[in-house]
Amino acid sequence: MAAQQRRLLLMTSLIGFLVIGAGAAVGYALVGRWLNPLQRMVGVAAAVAKGDLTQNVDAGGNDEIGTLAISLNEMVANLRRIADNIQEASVQVASSAGEISANARMITDGAQAQAQAAEETSTSMEEMAASIQTVAGNAQSLATYVEETSSSITEMAVSYTHLRAHETVLDLVCRLLLEK
Repeated sequence: MAAQQRRLLLMTSLIGFLVIGAGAAVGYALVGRWLNPLQRMVGVAAAVAKGDLTQNVDAGGNDEIGTLAISLNEMVANLRRIADNIQEASVQVASSAGEISANARMITDGAQAQAQAAEETSTSMEEMAASIQTVAGNAQSLATYVEETSSSITEMAVSYTHLRAHETVLDLVCRLLLEK
């Protein structure tokens, strides 16, 4: 009986070790089935966190791990689209900034040209005003000379008339003297 009990104990222990070993092997396989995809997802998440948006996870099943892998892939694809949109927007902003800068330069150049034209016009107006004053002064002087000349001509006409009158009287006296 003791030998039988020992044998039973030995068999039970052996079966127990086999069941525990099989359970451990099955457990290891199941945990590996769950942990391997999780480890791959952790690797992809770390790469994405560093800026690598080219990573994807193989979705291996329809269970929760597979659903998580699909969601992670969708998240990376959305991040990739957002990064592309941001890049396109930054290119457009840079292009718009260049156009705005060029337009600002054109406006500045136009304003400078208008200021220069206004300054030239002002200078021309000042020169014209000075010329007009000179012409007005010359016209005044000419009017004074014309008035003096007119007075001189009038005096000459009066003198000529007097001279003619004196000449007639002189002619008359000369004739009278000659007739005598």
